[in-house]
Amino acid sequence: MEQWSSIRTGSALAALVFSAAAFALEAPTGTEVQIRVKTKISTRNSRPQDPVEAVVIAPVMVGDQFAMPAGNSAS
Repeated sequence: MEQWSSIRTGSALAALVFSAAAFALEAPTGTEVQIRVKTKISTRNSRPQDPVEAVVIAPVMVGDQFAMPAGNSAS
């Protein structure tokens, strides 16, 4: 029963993520986005314009709607 519940929850979350993306909500300027940087960055070797990859670690909400779900990655 526990496994079935997690499958339904996963399906519901996937549907929520896809529906939020379809509406393309815009977060207000100054909205905090919690991320984890996946690219090594150093003051010695990194330069302006170097690509950086990060992943969102907490969902970003605009009102009561998801603007950016946790797990989104960007570079």
